[in-house]
Amino acid sequence: MGVSLKLRGTNYDMKLFSFAIILWVLWNQRNKMRIELKFPKSRCDVIYTISSKGKWRILLLDSDRSNLDSLRDQMTTWLRGYLTRARNQEPAEDFI
Repeated sequence: MGVSLKLRGTNYDMKLFSFAIILWVLWNQRNKMRIELKFPKSRCDVIYTISSKGKWRILLLDSDRSNLDSLRDQMTTWLRGYLTRARNQEPAEDFI
């Protein structure tokens, strides 16, 4: 009995490829925290690492490369906006 991953619509290969990149980055971050005791300074560092994995592009077809570039650009734009909003927020009070 296997695990079924339902990715509806088109670009099934691209979605699966992106999913593999995300899992790979999370696994590497986990190893750094567990083995090397190096913790990311913020959650955005992990997201940036995911968006910067461009060296895997060579494994894709040309059409999929452009789709991956588009997804990376969207993620980078979102991350920049998120960081701008986070910097402008008042710091939360400690609840402890």
